[in-house]
Amino acid sequence: MDEYRELPDFLTLNSGDALDPAPTNATFTWNIPDSYYSPDRSSTCYVTLVNCFCDPMGVLKNYLVVMKDGASNYTNTSNNGIVLGGLDLNAAASYNFQGSSSALQPLISSKPNTITLEIQDLAGTLVALPAGGDLVVTLRFDYIAPKEQVAGMLSTFQPNLLGRQY
Repeated sequence: MDEYRELPDFLTLNSGDALDPAPTNATFTWNIPDSYYSPDRSSTCYVTLVNCFCDPMGVLKNYLVVMKDGASNYTNTSNNGIVLGGLDLNAAASYNFQGSSSALQPLISSKPNTITLEIQDLAGTLVALPAGGDLVVTLRFDYIAPKEQVAGMLSTFQPNLLGRQY
């Protein structure tokens, strides 16, 4: 059964299931039940946006998908969350999803009870979402194996911080 501990979790979030399914600005928050997560998960994980569908109802811009929770290995100069990916408006006035790659792996606390995502324009401004606009995103959570997590913490341990005399 140990081989299943390192399998990723996938979570699809629909704007219609958000706490406010029709906000005036594109900020969506979902409550995630504890029963979704396995109790065998470690305390940290990487989050990746693997898919996104957005119907901005005629608002034609390029968009960013931003997770409002912080990460221990990520920051941006706007200090407005984790940019997980984007929606690129192409010449045919349709959107191409530009998801985060394995090169971008924000490290977050695992098993979040709430997830807040925003759709922002390239300037970092919240998108005004006309009535009927929809959002569906799929997130992937890759958990760090508990043994690796402990080994990583031990490798950063500095004995001189304990007042050890040399």
